[in-house]
Amino acid sequence: MTSRLTRHELTDDDTGVWIVHTRSGSAYRFDLDARTIERVAGEPRRPAAPADSLQSLRAIIELRVGLPGRWWMRNRSGGYVDPDQVWQWSSVVAAIEQATDDPPQESKLSTDGGSRQ
Repeated sequence: MTSRLTRHELTDDDTGVWIVHTRSGSAYRFDLDARTIERVAGEPRRPAAPADSLQSLRAIIELRVGLPGRWWMRNRSGGYVDPDQVWQWSSVVAAIEQATDDPPQESKLSTDGGSRQ
């Protein structure tokens, strides 16, 4: 088994693809090269939040182990007055690890907010 590279913090200056795990059980895939963000694991949310589907990442505000995560995205899915100004907050970040080709296997999300098969 290969160990993954871990980080204590991500900033806008970083590159690569990272999975951010939160204490609530969610996992977010940050592709800092493509500037995208997507929630890839966790309990389904109703209604779904913008980060439950692939979104354009505008900026990382704070993404550090031990603190709640905060970032700014362009909302591709609509449903907000100003789609260019969507903030996302997460629960406390528990771990940040370099992504592999496969998303986390916990409980993957589908585009309709339910769990993937």
